[in-house]
Amino acid sequence: MESARERLVSVLEAILRKNLASPGDVAAETGLPRYYVLSVFQCLEALGVIEPAYVRGSYKLYAPTSIASIMLRQLRELGTLNIKSDEAGIGGVVGGEGGVEGAASQNEEALAAT
Repeated sequence: MESARERLVSVLEAILRKNLASPGDVAAETGLPRYYVLSVFQCLEALGVIEPAYVRGSYKLYAPTSIASIMLRQLRELGTLNIKSDEAGIGGVVGGEGGVEGAASQNEEALAAT
């Protein structure tokens, strides 16, 4: 059985390979259950890793953002995330030393500096 990290890597690979993908496309390509892929897409969208590129009714095509390839590389190589805002072109930190607490304190420091 694949780990959650391996399933996430499969989803990210499919999104990056297609460049425009729907959850249904990714579910068909990866063999993962549609409900699982839908929940991953919702999380990735909330994190700014993917964004809707086309919406018609309930049908959506998503495109990867600059964070997607960084996330995939780090998940493959390190098994963890440490994305700096300057690396991703965003105003915050995802991951980092100290896990979620470390990232939260880094984000607070970045906000205080502005």
